Amino acid sequence: MKIYKYNSLRYFLAVTAQIILLICILIWGILGILGNEPQNIHKLVVIIIPVLLVTTIGSISQPDKVTDDDETITFFGFGRKHKYYWHDINFLRVREFPFTDRVYVRVGKGKLFSGRYWLDILQFENGKELLEKFKEIERILHPEVAKYQKR
Repeated sequence: MKIYKYNSLRYFLAVTAQIILLICILIWGILGILGNEPQNIHKLVVIIIPVLLVTTIGSISQPDKVTDDDETITFFGFGRKHKYYWHDINFLRVREFPFTDRVYVRVGKGKLFSGRYWLDILQFENGKELLEKFKEIERILHPEVAKYQKR
């Protein structure tokens, strides 16, 4: 089994600290609404921040660990996991962003709280190996994609 894991400190700074900041902003918004003169910004914060928290935590959009045992790929984060059998995956897309090591991976279609993951490839142990595996699977599943066409 191959384990691709974030450095704990980097994960804290990149993901967990952001969630703590969102919670602090939410508390500020709630206190603003409960105060004497609530403003529209407080209402907006109380509406938007919970949505961001639910989608970030509920969907494990930024996993801290990924395991691959050649039968399954599993994404771990926030005490939860999403497990996929390689033979069941019929859709996988990898989107790399220039000038950054971030990669957006979609596994499967039409799932609200799973299947979409942001990975900081250079921050994972052996992250480039994981990226190459994702790209190879994508190439097999979607040979028609322009980035795999011979020019």
